[in-house]
Amino acid sequence: MTEADQQAVNRVYANLGKAIAAYERRLVGAGSPFDRFAAALSRGEPDPATQLSLSAQRGLKLFLGDGGCRSCHHGPLLSDGEF
Repeated sequence: MTEADQQAVNRVYANLGKAIAAYERRLVGAGSPFDRFAAALSRGEPDPATQLSLSAQRGLKLFLGDGGCRSCHHGPLLSDGEF
């Protein structure tokens, strides 16, 4: 592949990623089990994890622990806003 073709492919993938990110920022969701968990946690309820299924609890443990997801996915939108 020529260098010009490589640059064109890279540009297409970068623009595709930016378009997906722009679309995802427009999505509005509320009322998910994780939203209920976060609300219960912020209210100081004694066992907010009851808002999550056992599978979701395992996923949250992975997200917070060995998965290292928090390094990029943090804050109220679970995003660092970067591409």
